[in-house]
Order: sequence, then structure tokens, then C-alpha cells
Amino acid sequence: MISEDGKKTFIQHVVVPSQKEIESLILGRKKALLFEKYVGSSSG
Repeated sequence: MISEDGKKTFIQHVVVPSQKEIESLILGRKKALLFEKYVGSSSG
């Protein structure tokens, strides 16, 4: 989020994921990290 104008013109040429898609991606990443933490620590 450095320059709004530059970003807006750039976005027109790229398929931008919706807010929900981004949120689900972030959630999935967090869940995977937590899962790795618990599984990794419990398995030694």
C-alpha cells in the first residue's frame, strides 16, 4: 500500500483475489503453522 494510483492501475492488469479469498488464505496459513507447531512439538 505504497501508492494508491500505482496500485489501482496495476490491479487492472492482474486478477485480484477477493477479500474473502485472501482472508481464507491467511487463515489456512495460520492453521497450517499452528498444526505444524503442535504436531512438531508433540512428536519430539
